[in-house]
Amino acid sequence: MNIATTITKDKHLERKIYAKEDMPMLSDKDYKGEQRPWNEKKRMSLGVAQDLRAYADHNSIKEARHLSDKIDDCGNYIEFANLPINGKNHKWVTKGCFCSKRVCPLCMWRQSHENASILRQVYDESKARFKSYKWRFLTLTVPNCNKEDLSNVMDRMFDAWNKFTQRKEWLHGVAGAVRKLEIEYNAENDTYHPHIHVLMLVPFGASVPSRNRYVYRCKETHAKRVQDIYDGNPVKGIRSTDREDTIAKYASMGVIVNGKVVSDALPMGWLEIWQDCYGDTGITQVDIRKADENSIPEMAKYMTKTAKLSEKIKDPVLRGEVIYTIAQVTHGRRLYVFSKLLNEIKQEIVGNDDTEQTYSSKPRLVEDKSTGEKHLEVMMTSENGDSILHNINYAKLCI
Repeated sequence: MNIATTITKDKHLERKIYAKEDMPMLSDKDYKGEQRPWNEKKRMSLGVAQDLRAYADHNSIKEARHLSDKIDDCGNYIEFANLPINGKNHKWVTKGCFCSKRVCPLCMWRQSHENASILRQVYDESKARFKSYKWRFLTLTVPNCNKEDLSNVMDRMFDAWNKFTQRKEWLHGVAGAVRKLEIEYNAENDTYHPHIHVLMLVPFGASVPSRNRYVYRCKETHAKRVQDIYDGNPVKGIRSTDREDTIAKYASMGVIVNGKVVSDALPMGWLEIWQDCYGDTGITQVDIRKADENSIPEMAKYMTKTAKLSEKIKDPVLRGEVIYTIAQVTHGRRLYVFSKLLNEIKQEIVGNDDTEQTYSSKPRLVEDKSTGEKHLEVMMTSENGDSILHNINYAKLCI
């Protein structure tokens, strides 16, 4: 069992932490046997901190310097333990100094793994419970904006989202969802592109009430499908025996007139609903597509890729400005949210995980007087109530 600590820049603290220079290196592998990139993510965090520091010093902004120091210190001390969970050994972070900032690559990487783990469990459980339901991946966008307008645009987006989730199409047409906000930076015209990703569980099947109808991307897409049905072209989900009944239904709604489809007579699609909620008919980039388990990494990935800005921006001061801007506008906002049935299932899963095995005491440092070696003692309580004592030896993670 290993404990890992990262090297700190404070030389006095470094001598205090390490009694020996020949400590074993951390070996943290995933289920595929590949090393997890702790070193790489820490280096990225140091790069982000350096860019923030350059921006703070250039513009004399104390808050930016404080954020830089927080990210710079993130991961300077981390302790791991190999602990048995459900019959398998897993690396467990028992202690560590993490900044929890949304622009820190190390913290974003850790958070994305946690999000992916929970979402995958929710996805599998939902798929088992609602076998006839379908999964859809919806993306809602707004026009790009500059730095000064970004905060107001995001306020407007969240207000629009609240209206969006109160529409009858959402209330009746979506059984559960996960919503995430992302922000991208366009270096060519110095603008920001906030957008919302939604993974939706959609009612589907013969047992679903007619009011829970499927919502198309837009009226134009829906109209093209109806026209293909009327023209006799092959349409997925429409059997030849149902074609006449489907045409008669649309004709009674006033959608088909003299062999032509009147798109204005069709119900609103996600595009029109989002345009109405946001108050901008100029929005055109709304996308919806089929989703499956491969959509989980997309939903769980980083809110923004601050570490990749060096590929777009060569000036460290400008990179720091972009990072600081994103940190400011996302502070205090809920960027990743479960809702409806998926939120209920998530609460069940998180509750089950919390009750399987829990710490009955915090890790404490113990020195073996006979050998002089130090180790941590961790007391855990298993599912059947038995207490298990683990001794964990030190290891180090080099930056």
